[in-house]
Amino acid sequence: MAESTRLVDRVQRALDEFLAERSTDLAAMAPELTQLTDFARGFLSGGKRFRALFCYWGWQAVAGMPDPLDPLPGESNSADLPGIVLAASALEMFHAAALVHDDMMDNSDTRRGAPAAHKLFESLHAGNGWRGSASLFGQSAGLLLGDLLLGWSDELFDQGTALLATRSSGLAGRVEFTRMRTEVTAGQYLDILEENSWATHPGSEALNRAHRVIVYKSAK
Repeated sequence: MAESTRLVDRVQRALDEFLAERSTDLAAMAPELTQLTDFARGFLSGGKRFRALFCYWGWQAVAGMPDPLDPLPGESNSADLPGIVLAASALEMFHAAALVHDDMMDNSDTRRGAPAAHKLFESLHAGNGWRGSASLFGQSAGLLLGDLLLGWSDELFDQGTALLATRSSGLAGRVEFTRMRTEVTAGQYLDILEENSWATHPGSEALNRAHRVIVYKSAK
């Protein structure tokens, strides 16, 4: 839907601005650290932003706003909108973190037709002729990038909820965000558990066990 581009653009801008700030922070520590934000920027560019859209639509529904299927109709006068955009951006950041880790667990070489994060780091190692294992460096650096994105998603979410007009709304949102993080991580574990243990369980349980993985791994 064409209307969604307005929200998508605002979310992309929020992510770009956040990464630019963190890139400056990292560069002050060591110039090599900006590679982390460079790779993160690639994973957070473009996309349909369905998570952000559902965050926005959920807020519209709870707030009783008109035209819930028209993201950002005209110029919204809601004081909460900047906070909602940041909260929606935090969901996109969290998703990126989960994908980085998921590709490592699945030993995937690509993500959306491009090299997976750990493969980018592996190529960085090999291209510079560094000592040691390029594969191990890629896995280690990919793990750290995913952890960094996970922490940044929390930071973005807290920035967003701090802008909401009522503190109770922010606290309620934080409860749901925390539950989502726990469930997604638990779902990822169930995924690798079932991948390795499925043959030891009765066939009659297979569908329910698979459904359980899908429910939690996908953040419902």
